[in-house]
Amino acid sequence: MDIQEHEKKFLEKLLEYRNADPESYWPFRLIQVYAGATGYDADKLAKKLTDEELIMYHEKAEDCIMITDKGAAILTGS
Repeated sequence: MDIQEHEKKFLEKLLEYRNADPESYWPFRLIQVYAGATGYDADKLAKKLTDEELIMYHEKAEDCIMITDKGAAILTGS
C-alpha cells in the first residue's frame, strides 16, 4: 500500500471513529501506537503536537491499529 492510499484510508475512517465511540479517545496511548507503527519517537512527537494535531495523530493511530500488523501487535501486547 503506498502512502497516498494509506492516507486515504485514514481519512475515510476519520468520521467513522469519531461518530462510533467518542468516549474511547485516549490520544497519548494511541500516539504511542502510531509512533511504534510508523517509527516516530512518541515522546518527541507528543511534545511537538498541538491539540488539533494530537487528535489527527490519534485518528491515524487508531486506523494504524486496524490496518497494520505492527500496530495491532503494539495494541494487543500492552
